Amino acid sequence: MAASMRRLFAQKSNCLGLKSLLDDLSSTPAYNYVPVLFNTNSSKHYDLKWRVKRREKTAYYPKDRDQRMKLQEKIANNHNIQSYQSQRSPQFQITLQESRMVFDRFVPIEYVDNSIMTNVEKVYTRVSNTKVKVNQMRAKRQIKKYEPNFNMKTIGDELVEIYIEAHNLLPKYRANMQRFTDLVTTHCLEKMSHLTALRTIRWQYNEALERPKVVNVSCQPGYVEGNYIAQVTLRMHSKQTLAIYDQFGRIMYGNENHPTNVLEFIVFEKNISDLYGRWKVHDKVVPKWLTLKQELHNSKRITDDEARAFEDIMEEEAQKQKEEEKAKKKAEKKAEKEAEKIRNLKKMRTV
Repeated sequence: MAASMRRLFAQKSNCLGLKSLLDDLSSTPAYNYVPVLFNTNSSKHYDLKWRVKRREKTAYYPKDRDQRMKLQEKIANNHNIQSYQSQRSPQFQITLQESRMVFDRFVPIEYVDNSIMTNVEKVYTRVSNTKVKVNQMRAKRQIKKYEPNFNMKTIGDELVEIYIEAHNLLPKYRANMQRFTDLVTTHCLEKMSHLTALRTIRWQYNEALERPKVVNVSCQPGYVEGNYIAQVTLRMHSKQTLAIYDQFGRIMYGNENHPTNVLEFIVFEKNISDLYGRWKVHDKVVPKWLTLKQELHNSKRITDDEARAFEDIMEEEAQKQKEEEKAKKKAEKKAEKEAEKIRNLKKMRTV
């Protein structure tokens, strides 16, 4: 039996160089014979001692999302790795005193041309405006039950002061966390402090171009019965300066010396059922018709050749602008002359 097994096994595994090894084992009993397979041409070791370690080297990620999350939790538990949720600081946890969303993102459209709109669009805008007005009236009644002195016309100045103080504390909010959390909700804190660790922020509020105006009011019950949360959307048109620098002092966004006109719709929130509740910055509403801001970019030092090429490009663009302005002036003069001719002809006909 042992001879037949050796002969069959040698035919199957001749490619691995085991024939000569098995011929030397003619005197070995069958019950003591344990075949060991290994490749003599490879430089890798196949010791069974390290089989578990070799298996741990390979990482298997299933396609199903739930299975993948379970696998990541299992790996984290085996290697004593804390998950992202356990590393989050306590100010990012859900609270019963605040909300995590904006109740109503309505913003009135500015500079509407009714001559361009169709009849269907006009009817739709009227219906939507009436719905918004009804919701605002209900929210005002609910707020005045807890705050009888609430007035949409006078509250704008108070909210602007909160907005300015919160942005002034943003560069050093960790040192002034207690005061900063009195001005900002947890939802807004998570957004404002995102990617600010290795950056320098210099912000300044210069002046108000228009008086702040409350555009929308909403009020909804919180997670607990009898807990009401009010939100106010404030329209702010002001002149501000903003500059963001990276950890090496390179400019990434904005300019400190050139103030810009900024139109924002800031959402403020307050827990009106709380005796110690106060208005806080909650979120920002960006309508579709509002122009988006410039994206962040990393600045770098350029060579002399690149600077010359950039200057040449700027000169060419300036010349093009001058030529376009001249062409516009010529076209305007021609149009004026033609209009004068038409007027003279009309006068001759009337005479």
